[in-house]
Amino acid sequence: GGDGGGVGGGGGGESGGLHATTGGALLCLCSALLYACYTVLLRALAPTDLLLFFGLVGAFNALALAPLVAVLHVTGAEDLSRLGLAGGGGIL
Repeated sequence: GGDGGGVGGGGGGESGGLHATTGGALLCLCSALLYACYTVLLRALAPTDLLLFFGLVGAFNALALAPLVAVLHVTGAEDLSRLGLAGGGGIL
């Protein structure tokens, strides 16, 4: 049984298996390159207070992405009801 598919359910069959594999490999390569640039720049331009820096990065991400998460939940693209109150699902 099953289609043997991983993410997306393609399974490498006739539905674009090679293109899906190539696309995934390119995404991984791009991600690795961006992370390498991030770590090199962070070490070169490291602020004196790293705790404050990462705290502000986290706060900015939470505030910037909260509306997107709310829209995805309201439209039904993401179901956050299983998170409960402690995981943030009670907020929405």
